[in-house]
Amino acid sequence: MKTLRPSVLSVIFNYFQRAAPVKLRTIHIFNSAYWAPKLLQMVSPFIDSKIVEQIVFYPRNLSLEELRERCRLPLPSDLGGELPSVDVLQERLIEKMESISAYYEAEELQR
Repeated sequence: MKTLRPSVLSVIFNYFQRAAPVKLRTIHIFNSAYWAPKLLQMVSPFIDSKIVEQIVFYPRNLSLEELRERCRLPLPSDLGGELPSVDVLQERLIEKMESISAYYEAEELQR
């Protein structure tokens, strides 16, 4: 596709906005290029205004301390956050995945 017409772009964004089964609070984009906010401004007429307002860009040269000042991050205690350590979080995830493995096995049989 050599050119992307605005009507096609509108259909693509509309499809993804309405098909996403999640409720977004904020979209954080880290290590973004300097042109990323400008690109968002160009395509913003095709995106729901609520979603555009929820997108936050962070530059590449932002340190972890500056990032903590700008936004509340759910960081593990290994990185100075309030959550449990990475090892504990990983163990919890594995336990959770094992507890719902029967669901995935049953779902796989339906295909």
